[in-house]
Amino acid sequence: MIGTPRSLWASRRLTVGLPLIAVTTVLVIATLLMARGDEERRLDQFNRDASQLANAVEVGLHEPLHALDALRGLFMVADNVTSAKMETATQAWLSMHNGLHAMGFAQRVSRAQIPAFEAAARADGLPDFKFFERPDGLAETQNESEVLAIRHIQPLSTNAAALGVNSLSAPAARGPSFKPWPPMHPPPAQAFA
Repeated sequence: MIGTPRSLWASRRLTVGLPLIAVTTVLVIATLLMARGDEERRLDQFNRDASQLANAVEVGLHEPLHALDALRGLFMVADNVTSAKMETATQAWLSMHNGLHAMGFAQRVSRAQIPAFEAAARADGLPDFKFFERPDGLAETQNESEVLAIRHIQPLSTNAAALGVNSLSAPAARGPSFKPWPPMHPPPAQAFA
């Protein structure tokens, strides 16, 4: 039934069929080109977004490093950094950088010097200052001759509980790459952000 009678369509086969084949071919080619163009645009957009994100991460990582470097400079040039000086030095960094929640200074102290270390901190206006070790790391640090105690931390209002803690008693500080220090001569200190 379909295609009968042949005499009605046989004479128009070339005049109708060839243009239909040509139009279909052009449509297929145009669709493929558009799909490839869309894919290239998506890839370009992805590359731009990835580049912007990488730049934002890089900037976000450099800011705390600049703050850490500034804090390091303070301890290099000042003989006696008091809590007031620490607050002044860190205030601008902590207020302008959303990702920076605390800045501090941990001092390397021999266990024999801990009472003098506590007394110096109390004399600096920290009456409740007391050295302590975290219970989850005490077994690993209690036999070491030296500690790395947090002496200064800002903002003090939200971080006072960390004052005096032996940083090395935190399990995260004693990862697989941790190596004990050589004997202390003279006592180095570390700032942290």
